[in-house]
Amino acid sequence: MEECLQMKKRGMGMACLIHANSVRYYYDSEGSAAMVKVHDDGSVTVLAGISDIGQGARTVMAHIAAEELGVLFEDVEVITGKGTDFVPDDLGAYASRSTFISGRAVQAAALDAKLKIYKVASVMLGVEPNQLESKERKIYVKNQPDKYVDFEKAVRAHLYDASYTGHTLFILGIGSVDVSGSEVPNRETGYGNAFATSIFASHVAEIEVDTDTGIIEVINHCAAVDLGRCINPLLAEGQIEGAVSQGVGYSLIEDMWWEKGKTLNPNFLTYKIPTALDVPEVTTVYVESIDPLGPFGAKGLGEPAAVPVAAAINNALYDAVGVRIDELPITPEKLLKALNEKQGQ
Repeated sequence: MEECLQMKKRGMGMACLIHANSVRYYYDSEGSAAMVKVHDDGSVTVLAGISDIGQGARTVMAHIAAEELGVLFEDVEVITGKGTDFVPDDLGAYASRSTFISGRAVQAAALDAKLKIYKVASVMLGVEPNQLESKERKIYVKNQPDKYVDFEKAVRAHLYDASYTGHTLFILGIGSVDVSGSEVPNRETGYGNAFATSIFASHVAEIEVDTDTGIIEVINHCAAVDLGRCINPLLAEGQIEGAVSQGVGYSLIEDMWWEKGKTLNPNFLTYKIPTALDVPEVTTVYVESIDPLGPFGAKGLGEPAAVPVAAAINNALYDAVGVRIDELPITPEKLLKALNEKQGQ
């Protein structure tokens, strides 16, 4: 038993990251557009060109629209993925930009719709529009919580009561943003600030190494990410945990084999990915720096939660056994070879 324990070494490693949040590379534009339609029952439809590829972008857009309008999350439906014949344009889900850029467009569209509703609500309450605020389906006079009109009532007045606006029959907010602070880099030198803002992250990995078999097990992993403002804490936690799982995969497990241009492991039977048994205990830390360019101060999250994982594990490996592997994945064969070479020095 004692000999077995001696074969297992533990180590801890840390890695830090700075990552682009939006990139102005190919076009002199880094923007997005959205539309928000408010219905006569107070419900809301968001039309956006975002690409939800599993990161929860639709959920975040619903939160942003609900917060700006002062309605509830469940009042909002987000429609996307229908093509630009139906939804406004969006440049895509890259550089962790969806919350940061697309979210700003949704917020701008919701604000546009809200100001139209406020014009009617201000008459109903006998104040100027800039004296209003909205929350939980009510439009209040600021600092007078007892003086309010129901959001739905103000909407219906805007739509159907000719004494306020004429019979408009629709309320549509339009938002279009092109984030400032970035530029297309010089095509010849590559220099230029292509990023409007940056995301920061710091990861710490604790691993156990079996020096007899070369097997590495990640015991614990802590990921601290600067995400501006956390729009949905549960979604953010899940995104970080999923990213760490992917990071463990590309660090230790995932490997693609080729021979004469042919992939030898083209499916998940032979191309191994982490299962629940391979994922460590993950601790998430949100650092809310409140970025002035993002919606309610939010930035992106997706890539920064995954990128530092491999470096943190490799640093933990060095702490445990004194060797580094410079090619991923860090397989038992590579580790045992490195340990043998170290012993032979």
